[in-house]
Amino acid sequence: KHPSDENPTAQSTLSGFVNSSLRKMNTGTAEKVTVAITNMIVQDYLSISLVDGFRNMMNILAPDYKVPSRNNIRSRICRIYEEQKIKLLSQLSSVSSVSLTTDTWTSTAAVSYITVTENHISDDWQIKSNVLCTREMPERHTGENIASKLRSVVSEFDLGDKVEICVHDAKNVMPEIWNPQVKNVQNGGILDALDILYSSV
Repeated sequence: KHPSDENPTAQSTLSGFVNSSLRKMNTGTAEKVTVAITNMIVQDYLSISLVDGFRNMMNILAPDYKVPSRNNIRSRICRIYEEQKIKLLSQLSSVSSVSLTTDTWTSTAAVSYITVTENHISDDWQIKSNVLCTREMPERHTGENIASKLRSVVSEFDLGDKVEICVHDAKNVMPEIWNPQVKNVQNGGILDALDILYSSV
């Protein structure tokens, strides 16, 4: 005989849990749920469209909770990005040298992107990697255009002459990146990095 048969109150049902716990949602709890949704989308690389499906679920589980709009979630994600970027800039300010890896690719929706990743060794000899950007790149993936994007990212993250080497996934664009006409920029470090990269292919 199951113990709950003798004590009906000991048996917890899903409907009872929903009715008693999730329906009672004050402002503070609602904000915690919204923050959790935002963090889940960021950490798990989910689409913002998830909000629509989540809204349908919460209408059943917690109808008192007003699921935020896509724009609300998008603005929260942008705030998280800016906060993390400030922290990263502070960390990189004390780094003496970095390497860059860059990759250009096209999504299944036929949208072209460029991703730039920074790598360095910390004071305690730990390898650290940070994705500096993943952005649309509608321009042709030529060496000149990629070099222009790299210069922009180097400037944005105050890397200046800290770039020791840069690696790209397509060998065929390296001669264009190394082209002296393309190299006429102020960041000496990235010039040396591109020279090293070209001489190694």
